[in-house]
Amino acid sequence: MFNRYYRFALEQPLLSLGIFLLLLFWGLSVAPFNWNLSFESDSIPVDAIPDLGENQQIVYTEWKGQSPEDIEDQITYPLSNYFLTLPGVKDVRGLSITGRSTLYIIFDEDVDFYWSRSRIIEKINSLPSGFLPENAKPALGPDATGLGQIFWYYLEGVDDSGEEVGGWDLDERRTLQDYYIKPSLSSVPGVSEVASIGGFVKEFQVDVHPTLLEQYQLSTKDVLNALNKAQAEGGLRTLEYNQVEYLLRGNGSIEDLNDLEWIPVRVVDQTPLYLKDIANITYGPADRRGVLDVSGKESVGGVVVAQYGANPKKVIEAVQQKIDELSPSLPKRVLATGEASQLNIIPFYDRSELIEETILTLESALWLQILITIAIVLLILRRLRIALLISLMLPVSVLLTFIAMKLGGVDANIVALSGIAIAIGTVVDMGVILTDTIIQHIDQEDNDAQESPEHSSGSHFLEKRLQLVISATKEVAGAIITAITTTIVSFLPVFLMINAEGKLFQPLAYTKTFVLAASILVALFLLPVLAYLLFGQLESRFSAQKNNINSFLFRYILNPIQQVTTERRLTKLVNELNYKHFHDTSLILIILLVLGYLTRSWLPLGPEVSVLLQWIFISGLLLILIGSVLKIITYYPTWLAWSFSNKKTFISLPIGLVLFGLFIWLGFAKISIVPTSLAQAIGMDISKTDWWSTLDQEYPGLATEFMPSLDEGAFLFMPTTTPSAGVEQNVALLQFLDRAVADIPEVEKVVGKLGRVESALDPAPISMFENIITYKSEYSYDTSGNRTRQWREHIKSPDDIWNEIVRQTQHPALTSAPKLQPIETRLLMLQTGLRAPVGIRIQGEDIAEIQEVGRQLEKVLTNLDYVNSATVFAERNASKPYIDIEWEREKLARYGMSVSEAQSWAQIALAGTETGTVILGRERFSIRLRFAKDVRQSPESIKNLRVETPQGARVPLHELAKVAFRLGPQAIKSEQSFKVSYVSFDVIKGVEYVDAISKIDDEINQQMALGTITIPDGIQLSFKGNFENQLRAEKRLKVLVPLTLVFIFLILYIQFKSAAVSLMIFSGVFVAWAGGFILLGFFASDFFSSVSFFGFNSLQDFLGIEAVALSIAVWVGFLALFGIATDGGVVMATYLQQRFKEFHQENQNEWEQMANKPELVATHIQHLRNVGVEAATKRIRPTMLTTATTIFALLPLFSIMGKGSEIMVPMAIPTLGGMFVQIITLFVVPLLFIWREERRVTSSFKDYAPTQETSTKKTSPRKTPPPALFIVCMLGIVGVGITPESSLQAQNTLNTYKLEALSSHPNLLSKWNEIATSEFQARSIGIMDPTVSIGVFAAPIETALGAQTARISINQSVPFPNSLKLQRLTLEALIEAREFGYLEEVERHFLEMDKEWASIYTETMRITFLDQQLDVLNELTQLLTTFNSEGYSTNRKILEIELQEKTLDQQREEAFLVRSQHVRNFNRLRNAPITDSLIYPERLETNVDSGNVVDGFDGFDPQAEWTYSTNHNGTSMGDDSSAIHLLKSPGIQRLQAIVESKKLDLNSAELSRYPSLGVGLDYISIAEKPGQVGIQNNGKDAVLAKVSFSLPITQKRKRAAIQSKASELSVSDYRFQAHLIEVKTALERWITSLEINEIQQTKIADQMAIIDELLSLEQQAIEAEQGDLSRYFEYLNRKLRLKTELLQHQENEFLTKMMAQSVLSPLSIEFNK
Repeated sequence: MFNRYYRFALEQPLLSLGIFLLLLFWGLSVAPFNWNLSFESDSIPVDAIPDLGENQQIVYTEWKGQSPEDIEDQITYPLSNYFLTLPGVKDVRGLSITGRSTLYIIFDEDVDFYWSRSRIIEKINSLPSGFLPENAKPALGPDATGLGQIFWYYLEGVDDSGEEVGGWDLDERRTLQDYYIKPSLSSVPGVSEVASIGGFVKEFQVDVHPTLLEQYQLSTKDVLNALNKAQAEGGLRTLEYNQVEYLLRGNGSIEDLNDLEWIPVRVVDQTPLYLKDIANITYGPADRRGVLDVSGKESVGGVVVAQYGANPKKVIEAVQQKIDELSPSLPKRVLATGEASQLNIIPFYDRSELIEETILTLESALWLQILITIAIVLLILRRLRIALLISLMLPVSVLLTFIAMKLGGVDANIVALSGIAIAIGTVVDMGVILTDTIIQHIDQEDNDAQESPEHSSGSHFLEKRLQLVISATKEVAGAIITAITTTIVSFLPVFLMINAEGKLFQPLAYTKTFVLAASILVALFLLPVLAYLLFGQLESRFSAQKNNINSFLFRYILNPIQQVTTERRLTKLVNELNYKHFHDTSLILIILLVLGYLTRSWLPLGPEVSVLLQWIFISGLLLILIGSVLKIITYYPTWLAWSFSNKKTFISLPIGLVLFGLFIWLGFAKISIVPTSLAQAIGMDISKTDWWSTLDQEYPGLATEFMPSLDEGAFLFMPTTTPSAGVEQNVALLQFLDRAVADIPEVEKVVGKLGRVESALDPAPISMFENIITYKSEYSYDTSGNRTRQWREHIKSPDDIWNEIVRQTQHPALTSAPKLQPIETRLLMLQTGLRAPVGIRIQGEDIAEIQEVGRQLEKVLTNLDYVNSATVFAERNASKPYIDIEWEREKLARYGMSVSEAQSWAQIALAGTETGTVILGRERFSIRLRFAKDVRQSPESIKNLRVETPQGARVPLHELAKVAFRLGPQAIKSEQSFKVSYVSFDVIKGVEYVDAISKIDDEINQQMALGTITIPDGIQLSFKGNFENQLRAEKRLKVLVPLTLVFIFLILYIQFKSAAVSLMIFSGVFVAWAGGFILLGFFASDFFSSVSFFGFNSLQDFLGIEAVALSIAVWVGFLALFGIATDGGVVMATYLQQRFKEFHQENQNEWEQMANKPELVATHIQHLRNVGVEAATKRIRPTMLTTATTIFALLPLFSIMGKGSEIMVPMAIPTLGGMFVQIITLFVVPLLFIWREERRVTSSFKDYAPTQETSTKKTSPRKTPPPALFIVCMLGIVGVGITPESSLQAQNTLNTYKLEALSSHPNLLSKWNEIATSEFQARSIGIMDPTVSIGVFAAPIETALGAQTARISINQSVPFPNSLKLQRLTLEALIEAREFGYLEEVERHFLEMDKEWASIYTETMRITFLDQQLDVLNELTQLLTTFNSEGYSTNRKILEIELQEKTLDQQREEAFLVRSQHVRNFNRLRNAPITDSLIYPERLETNVDSGNVVDGFDGFDPQAEWTYSTNHNGTSMGDDSSAIHLLKSPGIQRLQAIVESKKLDLNSAELSRYPSLGVGLDYISIAEKPGQVGIQNNGKDAVLAKVSFSLPITQKRKRAAIQSKASELSVSDYRFQAHLIEVKTALERWITSLEINEIQQTKIADQMAIIDELLSLEQQAIEAEQGDLSRYFEYLNRKLRLKTELLQHQENEFLTKMMAQSVLSPLSIEFNK
């Protein structure tokens, strides 16, 4: 199949290329990059980062004028409980503020967004009557998420040059925003809503004077009725006049203030009283709950919210296009200064800028990776065509990935596209491996054939090239697919991530999988076609110019010059030019061109350094790295051969790296906890020594975090003011903030907002500020493309800009705020309800108690040194001043007034009521009726207002109600219907959130114990923040990462079919893992942050990378590393396995020769090493090239400074560090291969080694039971009382089947191999290997001999005499127990076979008996038929016989079915096919005399009594023969062996209390001069022999171990005793059963004899025409029942005897020890 496809693809290259060209065109059309293509594209949706918010819907309810308490009790709380019953709801968060309730209904992630909206709408429409207040109507929020706010703008007048000049009032701009701009932008596809903010909403305000109302004896209701009747529209009819149709229309609408003024309120004696007579009628602003400020000036603006699932970038582009269309139609005016002011829409937050910058960062990184990869391939391979093939891998694979992203619905963002960036090296690897293999095959063929150029053409040449390409592709296809599969599987944990981390990194996992899958398609289906074209057809046509890309120069320029010139020197020069010169020249030119373009694009030294120095740096870096690669390739055979000869020395290198990686990851303290504990146990505290402290400080372990923050290029500064502050005071504070921030030079624009926009997505109180601060990028570009730094000298990072903002905005009326960014803040608030990275949630029922607890916690947190005290803030939700008007019902009743009427009057008088709407074209303005401002401005004036009663009286308000001051909630938050509040804070830089929270929790508990913090009953505290995502992700990764490693190992095993080979390759994962942590530790080291480099203060400044914490992004990088860490090993092992297989086939005779000549073993081992070096060397170039390209492709990511690099760099670090160290595995894999092969040889031929003694020879573990054991087991099968000779002669069918099961059934074979396992354990017992320790002292130690500088020690530990012997004897006893356990399992298995065999016999006998009865009935039928022919009527009897035959036939069929089932069961026990046929038994054979059951058990007397005792000298029983016989059964012997092993184990434990001996040598280096450090060879060194004894100081643990062993011995002994009793009881029961069975069989036999006689007599009577056929059938059925009973008794007898034999088998087994 594989060969056929490639032949078709290669023979039809144009078709194959055409398919790929169509795919490439498709990929270009959906690419997320802004490439300005000339054709229409349908690009992938693009955003900056994935939407990590919860799957939530918003339900908001307006109830104007109501307090948060009323909103919470009457709307938020009932609706929260109501919506909690929705399917899939995870949580409901509530927020009650003045006049509005907002519910955030959070669904499970698997709930569809629009399905949840439909269910909410159903719930809203089915609200019960009276469930909510009459005027409260819940509504569903926009179909958008919190990240949907993609575009903010404000309105301002600008002149012709674009400078802001103003000239427009706030109410004018707000009217234009609400009625012109907002509807236009809302019509853009993908826009969910456009919300307004700032300015003044224009109203027609009617301020009534209450004294005039009283004077004219009018009530507020009279005025309200007059206003309601003041306007009406009506269409009358059509009127035809002079053949023209007119529309009659009655126009009664209000259009201006004049229309309101002339509204009559009352008419007395035809004299109207107009509205203007009793009220002030003006334009005025409505109450506002949101303000927008731009750099200290109030403004009007809006926010565009994108629909859920819409493409943010396209939506913004469409909005900007709509703004361009709308801008010319916006109004324009000339200012008093003579300047023209055109109202303009000015964006101040445009998500597309961040999107474009992040995508540009990725695009630049990909482009740099492609360039550097091309440069590396050209420099290492030095072949243009190969470089062309490999370079095509990248763009083609990336474009195919875009197609998969489009089809798979994966949006493009910084994280998703990073998956492509970190996979570039792996993509190139596939092309390198394939093309290198193709070239090797072609070069080998060319060398073998020695073809001349003129013969390298024609169909024969093309067919050869075709076969070579196919052969090379097939050779490495398996390795490529395996390598890619392991890489894909390594990302399994990412696919299984959930919640925020899943949303963040699953797109990356998809894109990485897509690009790797695309690389397989390109590598296996495109590159072979291109290789065939380049090295086949093109080479066939231009064979004379092989390997010369500039052949046209030679043909069309140099040849003509040679022909026309007469100058001999020039002709000679032309003749001497060869194609290699042209190839090398063109190669150098292309490399220089690539390096030049790479330099202009990369600029790794920064923009200030000249391009020449940049080029020198890049060229030098590449030459150094490539030179290192080429050196490794050159010296690889030598180094590999050395490693084969020094295996243990070399293998210590990767082991040391793994340990070092552990130290960096977990820290010295955690890794060294075991030696610390041991030292403390003997009274030493090494943790306080200087060297311990130094190591602890050097290796503290890596810091952790959830995710690195994405640099959005903007801050979101969110301070708060006191709840008592009014709108005007807050506006002043907001303008102060904006002006202060705008004065910072690095700030480009600052726009502040207080309160909320007109959207359900932003229910903020007026005390909350949101200042979007956009800062300048560090560098700007001029028209020539040169970069200039825009930040001041001391501003090094965005953190420094934030510190400037905090310093400039300090104000006593404002709280500070943690460092936040717009998108980051939205995500935090969506996920946790906080506007800070971390906080404490306080949950309870009483708002005042909750606030008080928050104040106490705030005080504690502010005093902690690891908490940023400026960010600590406890919400003051219960500190809003209230003026309560409490109506006194008794006093109201005196005036005939209800509470409802009083509230209605208060609503009109104090708050005002909307009485209508003025419609002016598109614009809508409400008419508000209320009392004049001067009578409702202060609490005292409110008290003195005169309330209108139904009887017309006017009573002062203070006589009808109490007007009281109090503090109440400004806002009420709730979760799951419980009220909550938060204490938000942030930690100082360098402190981990998880550690800080643990300390804070301890601190709170300690303060509670001291009474500093008092937590009332019902109050619960919990921590919230991003750390929850971190803990959840880490917990999940602890399961998923090991699972992924298992999957990678299984894939390797599937490919290589060998666990050993798979483990060899898999070892590369651990080495690479250590390399990743080593590089992370390097970035966190002082060296990285302090050593200057190329004019930079440190490497940290040069790379722009700070210490990287261990985040989820880093773990994703490790997962990517795990996938590619085995690639080189896979390629290497594939060829090694193939080559060793060929070697063994070629050298089969050597094994026979080595058997006769042991001296040939060493020669054979050397041959093995030579083959290993040869095979590994053949694969070192592609594997080193793949490693190099992976490393080099990641280098640009470390110098990319654009948006998004904060996420890419942490993912790239583990891969880069791991791939550097992974080079070691190119030595480890061949080394382990050779090690395995050598051990195979030495273990097979060790018996012939002259140095080995016969007495020490150990047999290899047995894989299957030896034939001798089969015979021993057959003794148990045949039974007791039969000699071995007779048992071998008495083989029957059942025994044959049992022997078959014994040799093949997996269960029995597994038990047998357990014995081999124990033998391996026995081999491991012996004296420990000697150890060598080397110590070099940092400072010389003065001694009598001199100053010691170093010490080398060789030590050998010798255990106490007899301890090793006891250990061996213990294991031998365990081996003996397993041997008897094996026989016990064999007997158990055979017993199951006996049961099925007996059942088969029973059913076979039933069938035989039924057949006999049917034969008798047939004879009767023939006889009765004869009677009929002679004139006798026997038809009725014949029919009765037929009926009986049918009954017997049915029973016969049932017996066949039952027997078939037992046959299948029996075959399963044989380990044979279930359909296999059997030889059915004719009788059940046993060797127990059925006449005398007791005697048949060889003297076992169930009535005999015996004694039993045990002590440390062994187990003993009485001399009774029955007891001695019983002790020979395998089960008893197994338990007895276990008792013996426990006794030996106890003795061994007692010996462990005694000291062990140590001997050794010490080499001490003595310094000749003061200050010398290290080993000195000056003749003063000393060599000392030493003897030591090791004795534990305390025997506590030893005594406990001895007591434990003694207890285990007692338990085993009691089990042995109990088993004896069980066996004796069972034997007694079986013997009794046999005796009863024998009586029953005798009884049945007597009955059957009588039945047979009766049947014979009745048959004779029937034949004489005198018998009764019914009676005959009755006798027949009785005989059948008796026969069945007899068979059952025989079966029971057989099984009982077999069970007894299995216990009493007197086996005498001799296993080979």
